[in-house]
Amino acid sequence: MEKSSLQNLVTSAYADRLYRPTAVGLVWGGPDRDLVLCVSSVSHPKEWGFVQGGIETGEDPETALKREIREEVSIPANDLSDFRFLDWRDLDAPANRLDKRGFTRGKRYLFYRLAYGGSPVLKIDRRELAGYEWHRRADVAARFAQTRPTRRDLLLEMLALV
Repeated sequence: MEKSSLQNLVTSAYADRLYRPTAVGLVWGGPDRDLVLCVSSVSHPKEWGFVQGGIETGEDPETALKREIREEVSIPANDLSDFRFLDWRDLDAPANRLDKRGFTRGKRYLFYRLAYGGSPVLKIDRRELAGYEWHRRADVAARFAQTRPTRRDLLLEMLALV
């Protein structure tokens, strides 16, 4: 998908105020260089996923993802390679969820695959993440067992594209 089309997905999300645009990174690396980075947030420490973050108004999705990766797991953008867009999906939020930013339905996830060749030991932002782990593809589903089923299924669907 072209960058202009991706940016249109973000722009339309802000115009509609239904789904908050969010960049998600399937970061490959770790000690064997074939592991995917999984994280859990402070607000939901038992739910695991991939590094993600909101795309700000006017921000390019790739720039947003690089910013989030730097902020959450301290990986600088120049340590990332093989940056590739996978797909996007809108995901409805759980019932009765109030979004403080004014989005009414849920999140618009834009998924990327990228490689990281640095140290597998990461410094995480403890205000945002409860933890991180490197997992083999076959072990990710078990790690995501307590993640909300609709979100878990979407994350595993994107993992299958890599």
